[in-house]
Amino acid sequence: MVTQLSSELRKLTTTWSWWAIGAAMVLCTTALVAVLLLSGLHVEQSPLDLSTVAGVKAVYSLGAGITYVFTLVAGILVVTSEYQTGTMAQTLLANPDRRSVYLSKVLAAAVSGLVFGAVTLAASVATTAALLASEGLSPQLGEAAVTRGLGGTVATLTLWAVIGAGLGALVRNQLVAVVAVVVLSQAVEPMLRIALPGRAADYLPSSIADAASGGTVMSLAMGSSALDQSTALGLMLALTAVVALVGAHRFRRYQVT
Repeated sequence: MVTQLSSELRKLTTTWSWWAIGAAMVLCTTALVAVLLLSGLHVEQSPLDLSTVAGVKAVYSLGAGITYVFTLVAGILVVTSEYQTGTMAQTLLANPDRRSVYLSKVLAAAVSGLVFGAVTLAASVATTAALLASEGLSPQLGEAAVTRGLGGTVATLTLWAVIGAGLGALVRNQLVAVVAVVVLSQAVEPMLRIALPGRAADYLPSSIADAASGGTVMSLAMGSSALDQSTALGLMLALTAVVALVGAHRFRRYQVT
């Protein structure tokens, strides 16, 4: 198992796509954070109140609210890259224990999500703290709500990567899987969050992830969720487990040719 996991991590870190996704996530999140902060600080009647804990926390968790799609894609690539290149057969011939192979891929995806989440959050916090300090405002890092939000954000981004691995095993076709998650996460779900009546929108995957991270910019835009952070984290874990198990079933049925 250790050898297989080491192999999966080596496959990730020795390909340019893994580094490109991580760099793109950090750059996009940092740029969005800067834009949000500047608009919140200098645009009149901005809905983002950066003098409050809730406003600052929402900026810190931007990755969980918007750029989480990068960790989803990273998780998908952990599995589909081998289908795409045709090396899955060699991997399974070298290690016929499919449970070990799949679990290693899921763990590698989790490591990717954890690394991307931690680095992105660090860049977000550094950018936010610097811009707030330039305006004489507190970064609120000593607040318990902010600390819980930071931890929830990293946990959520890690779980999104595991979900991506499960989806990659389920769909297999890399292009279809990537396009589907981008369209669903960036277009379909935001529209559903607006259109669904009552509290139904609170139980969409992205809404659950927002609540699990303690609230994001999307939460401020769409209104507060009925879910508290601990409940949302539990639902996020359940969703991750379901997708990972369905992906495992599909992975076991792959026919080596």
